[in-house]
This record gives sequence, C-alpha cells and structure tokens, in this order.
Amino acid sequence: MNTKQIVEVMVFALLPVGAGFAQTSIFTDDFSPGPSPLWNNLRGEWTATNGVYYALLPSNNPLTYTAVPFNLTDCSLDVDIYAVGDGGVWLRSDEAGENGILLVTGGNNYGGGARGGDAGTSMYWHRVVNGQYSNPLNEAYNVITNPGAQSIHLRVQVTGVTYAAFVNGNTNPVTTLTDSTYASGRMALYDFSAQTFSNVVIQIPSNQTAGPFQLAIAELNPQQAVISWPTNANGFFLQSTPTLANPDWTSVTNRPAVSNELFIVTVTLTNASQFFRLNL
Repeated sequence: MNTKQIVEVMVFALLPVGAGFAQTSIFTDDFSPGPSPLWNNLRGEWTATNGVYYALLPSNNPLTYTAVPFNLTDCSLDVDIYAVGDGGVWLRSDEAGENGILLVTGGNNYGGGARGGDAGTSMYWHRVVNGQYSNPLNEAYNVITNPGAQSIHLRVQVTGVTYAAFVNGNTNPVTTLTDSTYASGRMALYDFSAQTFSNVVIQIPSNQTAGPFQLAIAELNPQQAVISWPTNANGFFLQSTPTLANPDWTSVTNRPAVSNELFIVTVTLTNASQFFRLNL
C-alpha cells in the first residue's frame, strides 16, 4: 500500500494568547504497553519493555534516531532517563536524522566503553550536519554522578535560537546553546548505551500559533495506518479519497478533534493509493 498524505485546507489553530509561559501538550508516551506507532524507529531497532524505551542496537556511528513526525519551532520535551550513560535528545532534526541539534547526556564515549574521568558524567551539544557531528559544545561537567545507574528527569526547551537543558526540575539550565543553523524540525531520541527512556511529553507554547497542521501518517501494515495531528477546538474531521482528479471525499471518522490534545485515528487502507485531509 502506497499511502500518501495531503492537507487541502491549511489549518491554523490560534491557541490562547496571554497565557504567559503556559504550555500545550501535543504528544505524550509512557511506553505502556508499548511505544506509540508515531515513533519512526529509523536507526537503532528501538523497542519498549516494562514502560521504558531503548535501542536494541545503540550506536553513535551512525547516530541512533527515533522521531515523532511533528515539525516544531519553539517547543519543549520532558523525559525520564534511567541508567544514564550515553544518549540524548535530537532537536530540530530533519526527517532522515542527518541534520539537527543533539543534546548528549553522559557521553564522552561512555557508550564505547570509556570509564573514569568525564565518561558518562557530562552534558553537552552537537551540531549535526549531513550525519557528521561537531566537537562537544558548551559542555557541563559532573552533571551525572553515577553513570550507568543514575536516573534523571530531563527537560529540553527550544526558544528562538536558544536551546536549554534542565535536570530534575531545576529552574536554572545545566547548559545552553545559541545556534541559528536550524529554524524548525523534529524531536527525537538518541541512544548509545544501556540507558532507557520513559514518560515523554512534547509541548508547544500556548501563547503562540501552532500551524499549519500537517497529517502524520505511520503505516502499521499494508492494511492499516495511524494518522495523527495536533488539534484544536474547531472540530476538524478526517476525510479520504482514492484520487485527487475528481476527488470523492468521504469521512474516515465522525469524531471531531479534541481541544489541545494530539488526535490519533487508526484507518483501514482500501485502495492502491489514498489521500487524506482535514475538513470542518
């Protein structure tokens, strides 16, 4: 099945203005009983057991990568990381996982077997361009005191050209980076050790406009796909047609979108090609 996507009407959602630094959640995953089908599991053979998510083949060559299909500008990601050793979070990355900003937790080749010194204890950034990563940028030392065993709650926030990492609810960032290389992109996870991830929450500022909306399509099998989009209170309906020349749009679901929540629909694929849109 060659699934395709289309948004005929560019859908903009004007989220509440004047809400200060309030956030609107667009994606959550506690990996129980398994990972959301929206993760693309591009490199690393990612899996989930007992509510944690990790790469069966952790690597930094190539960099492991599993992303959710949202193109974001200003945003934040919260995640619990267990047994922190060498891994991290991609920010504003491209669909191929070849370009973006990468925050490394632990690092310094802990995943490659290094022990002692700074191995597994730092937090720093890489600028990744065409699959090649820079030297560590703005490294913060002694963030992880017991690599391979310690658990942390990480919050990463992107505002304009500023990236900031916060640990365990501290309001002061552990490390920041100012970089204008990428204006938008996907959030993803990176794994180069035995560390695991859980309780992922992605948010956007509620005092900004989120849009235009694009449908994210994850094919489960030749007969089924999961379609999702960040929603608002206007009550959009998902429709489908087998062709764009004289289209016959039919409703996939009569459930309207839910305010300020990620809306997910599992659809049956019945044609050689199918096109989808949101409509009021």
